[in-house]
Formats: sequence, structure tokens, C-alpha cells
Amino acid sequence: MTGPFISSKLWITQAREDLSDFAARERAVFNRESAYRFFEDVERQPGAKVIGIKLSPAPETLSTRAANIVNALRSALDQAAWRASIELGAKESAKIYFPLAGTKANFEDMFRPRGSCKNIPAELHPLLKGFEGYPRSKDYPGGNDLLYALSAISNPNKHKETYKVGINLTGDVFANHIQFRLVRELSFPPRFDPSTNEITLAVLEPGGSYFADITFPAYIAFGEVPIVARHPVVPVLNEMTRIADGIINSIEAETARILSERT
Repeated sequence: MTGPFISSKLWITQAREDLSDFAARERAVFNRESAYRFFEDVERQPGAKVIGIKLSPAPETLSTRAANIVNALRSALDQAAWRASIELGAKESAKIYFPLAGTKANFEDMFRPRGSCKNIPAELHPLLKGFEGYPRSKDYPGGNDLLYALSAISNPNKHKETYKVGINLTGDVFANHIQFRLVRELSFPPRFDPSTNEITLAVLEPGGSYFADITFPAYIAFGEVPIVARHPVVPVLNEMTRIADGIINSIEAETARILSERT
């Protein structure tokens, strides 16, 4: 791997490797014998017995691993914008970042004469504007939610606590075989509470009993993150990586085109 944009491309490679490792660790979370257990709670409802499933929490280190991938992608974009600007004549000491903003208006302000993109050569502005690095809204057209989410997730990681990841379900709990006796209330479909990692199956009378053989498609999800809250980490980061890689290739190609037209 060679060329002026090698640093950005290495960050993309690192993000892909880390994401592959994250996916393997995610599979291990749900394949282990301790992934979940059934529980009976006689204190939650007076005179009744709540039957459910308790999922083991996601390993805390997965939060930092997800943050590392996001920060790698953000670094790849920032360095691509910086390298392109240097190739086109900007000073190496200039503060240059890939443009991302919370609204379309703020995004457009970045390209004004005194905006944060003032050190990026004007020849690159049309391309960078075309990436629409702001969230979608009913108040204005355009936007790229995942590109904005990349900024929203990475910025707090640099100054505050890392956003947490947790467990969520892809859909309904599937019962291969299930029996309840003396049912007071049946949860259908079963209710999942991500704050406790518990799936409520049924409420039984005090002498009730049960047998259950079930499967539930679970995944590691983002916590309370703008745009992608409760969405699965691996597919979201896969798509973010694809977007970032495409942007870097476009910036590299546009830089080469501009340089060739100058000669």
C-alpha cells in the first residue's frame, strides 16, 4: 500500500480488522453456556411468579472496541481531507478536518470564508459538500445519518466516557417447545427489557410451573447514541466503514484530477 493517502487507508484496514475481531467476540458472547438463564421472580408481583430469561451482559470491553473502530474511521476521514488539502497547496500546519455538522445550516456555514473549512482548498469544496455530512431532517433535504453518527459517536469518546454497547434482540423469541401451568398472564410476544437484559415470558400463579426450550436472535447493540441507538453494532460499523472507504477513494481521485488539470 503506497501513495499520499496511505495513512487514511491504513486506518480503514485497521477498522476492518478490529470489526472482524468484534464480530468474533460477539458470537462468543451468545455461544457460551452462560449466555442466559431462566429465572423465577416471586417478588416482582405480589402473589404471583414471574418467569423469564436473564441474558448475561455484554463484556464491558466491547464498548471500547467499538469506540476504537469509530475513532479509526473518523481519523481516516480527517487525514484524507488534510492530505488532499496539503497536496493542493495548503500549509501543513493548518487545522483541517473532514466536515461533519449537526444540521445542514451548520454544515453550509463550515464552507463560508471564515468557516472551519477555510483552510481546505476551494477546489475540494464541491466534493466535500456532496458527501452531505449532516443528519437527515424533515426541515431540509439531503443528509447522511450514518456519516453524522460517526461524528456523534467519536466526539464524546475523545473527551467524555465512551458510549456503552449492550444486548438487544433482532425480533421475536422463538419457542421450540414451551409449557406453562397455572398461567395468570402470558407475554406474547415475550417482552425484552434492555435495561435489565431480561425477557419476560409469563406470570404464573404461585403453584405454577413451566418447561421451555426457546431460541432468541440477539446481538450487541449501541446504547443511547444519536441516530443508531439500539441498532446492531456490527452491521452499522460495516456500513460506516464502507462509506468512509468510498469517501477516501473519491477524495484521492478528485485530488489527482485537480492536480492533473493544473499542469
